[in-house]
Amino acid sequence: MTPDEQLDVQSLANRKIRENLSVTARETTYTDAVRDGALAFFGDRYGDVVRVVRMGHHDDHDEPFSFEVCGGTHVHATGEVGTLVVLGESSIGGGMRRIEATTGRAAEELFVEQSATLEAISRRLQAPVAELEARLDAYMADTEVLRRRLADAERASLRSEAESLLDRTRDIDGVKLVAGVTSAHNVEAMREMGDFLKQKLENVVVALGAVIDGSPIIVTMITPDLVSRGLHAGNIARDAAKLMGGGGGGRPETAQAGGRQPERLGAALDSVANLVRAGLGN
Repeated sequence: MTPDEQLDVQSLANRKIRENLSVTARETTYTDAVRDGALAFFGDRYGDVVRVVRMGHHDDHDEPFSFEVCGGTHVHATGEVGTLVVLGESSIGGGMRRIEATTGRAAEELFVEQSATLEAISRRLQAPVAELEARLDAYMADTEVLRRRLADAERASLRSEAESLLDRTRDIDGVKLVAGVTSAHNVEAMREMGDFLKQKLENVVVALGAVIDGSPIIVTMITPDLVSRGLHAGNIARDAAKLMGGGGGGRPETAQAGGRQPERLGAALDSVANLVRAGLGN
């Protein structure tokens, strides 16, 4: 159900509560109950004799508001329920859904609690409750702008790091090797750096490391021409990660691996040169 549909149910229920409809219960046969129009929701789970509950005005001899087979307890009049607040709805099985609500004193406590929360948010945002949605929209828009600016700044910073790594390119038996620790906060950023380096160099093996959420990560990337010479990014990443107490792997051209010892990240990256030599058969 949509929020508007749930609100419609809540409004209807509260209107009938205010009308203080009489609630009466009687026993009859299941067949007679269904023939008289009582709703039954669980089919053959009912016995031969069932309890039928009717909600309607005392002088209402026509269609009642509610008329169903129900074995549970009930109030004597709908007004005893008090205020009803719908909490939500969910699936309870194939083709069946349940709407949940709170009533009476509990509904009043919920209203007080939610009102206090709104007032607290109003004070924090320094805006009247009626203007909270507009103020929140403005904050979200500002946050999105700042997020994009931060992402651009981080991308520029990592690009600068990648360019500095170019100055440390090594030659390993005719293969260029770029390896180093970066300040990247996620693997996607490391891959962007690797793509940038591969565009700048030919015959290159790229091995980048970073500590992300406390764990060391290595991303390895290899140009296709070196794959044909026997190098495999997945094998290099896996074997380097062993020095960090971890493992991993991936495709011949791109791979990543992780470990449990961030202090060993530098040593793992240093080992890549020997792994390249071994992969070339030298």
